[in-house]
Amino acid sequence: MLNPDPQPVDDVESVDQSVEQQATPANPSGLWLATKTVISAALAIAIIAGGVFVMQLLIAARPEVPQRPASERQIAVLTQQVVQTTHSPTINVFGEVVAGRLVDLRALVAGEITDANPSLEAGRRIEAGTSLLEIDRFSYEGAVVEAEANLAEAVARLAEAEARLGLEEGQLASAEDQLELAERDLERAEQLAGTGDLTDRALDDRRLIVSQRSQTVEQRRANLAIEEARLDQQRAAIQRLEWRVAQAERDLERTALLAPFSGVIRSESAEPGRLVSVNDVLATIYDDSALNVRFTLSDSQFGRLAGEETALVGRPITVTWSTGGQDVILPGTIDRLDADIAAASGGVALFGQVDQSAAPAALRPGAFVSVAMADQAFGATIRVPETAIYNSDHVFAVVDDRLQRRAIELVAWDGAFALVRSADGTSLDGAEIVTSRMTDAGDGVAIRRITPAS
Repeated sequence: MLNPDPQPVDDVESVDQSVEQQATPANPSGLWLATKTVISAALAIAIIAGGVFVMQLLIAARPEVPQRPASERQIAVLTQQVVQTTHSPTINVFGEVVAGRLVDLRALVAGEITDANPSLEAGRRIEAGTSLLEIDRFSYEGAVVEAEANLAEAVARLAEAEARLGLEEGQLASAEDQLELAERDLERAEQLAGTGDLTDRALDDRRLIVSQRSQTVEQRRANLAIEEARLDQQRAAIQRLEWRVAQAERDLERTALLAPFSGVIRSESAEPGRLVSVNDVLATIYDDSALNVRFTLSDSQFGRLAGEETALVGRPITVTWSTGGQDVILPGTIDRLDADIAAASGGVALFGQVDQSAAPAALRPGAFVSVAMADQAFGATIRVPETAIYNSDHVFAVVDDRLQRRAIELVAWDGAFALVRSADGTSLDGAEIVTSRMTDAGDGVAIRRITPAS
């Protein structure tokens, strides 16, 4: 057996020196160097072997550690109790607030702007009926005076025509009376001529008188017809001049541009001294109490909703407006579909009315919002997190603290959640489903429920 305590290094060096001293005087050749190398290697090997031997003795003398009996491994999981019922996933899209009532205010008459309301500025709110600007009234006031004067002249001519008509009617009545008298006188003359008491000349004179008076009656009747026609013409002229007066008065009123409804001015281009023509756009105003949100549904989303029994128009929506570091949630309803379907956009645009009563700030057109609405309803489904689904065809239920595989059919996605139903006819109602992800999940694996961190 080797000595457990190795020889000190100093002793080895002294031995080497003595051997060197004895060999040097004799013959400092290659044999001496080889002998020295062999001796050094032998000493190193001896030292290492001694260390290994001592280590083995220490390991052998170590007391035996008692072994813990093996136990079944349990996987810590999160679980969720599910209910099988009818679920509707939420459609989340983005949209833009638009003005539901927008109008360009144009100049209705031409002229120079003489006055402009100080509130006629973009962004300011005005009330219905407010005068926004005025155009020079001089020429339009003169047009009213001229139209009224022409109307008064026409009314006077009508009175004159009515007087002439009355005169003609009186003269016609007198002529008819005279004709009647002449006809009775002719009848008596004819009777007297038959008895020989009246000459033929006298009878002819009476016949001539009847003829003359008959012509007079016809002339009076013609004059009466002419006066009646002139009277109708004058009445028509009065109607035309009354319209001229109304038009002149309306043009005079239009020199003041009024707000047609209460709203916010989007843009304006009116200043005193500007000369405007008819139909020039002077301001644009929108009704801030009738704002809509425009959003687009994909073809598949629109097809699912349009195929349901419930009408698409009138469905509730939720509009979320992020402003001031917070989300403002506004209720609304779908009001209408866009007039055209743009094939390039790959969807159908809809408009929804927004209830602004809950908005803490003034909502404006152009605001970027998100819109949420209920999708198609799927019956006999459960709603689980995405992490509960494995390979898109099964989940794991907990039965007696062990995993049990359940085959499922993926129906729809609802954000980070999925709507699934049983694929093998087994009811999932009330089942406890594992919602956490596992790498070694399988039937019969023991689990331990954990409480999610709050």
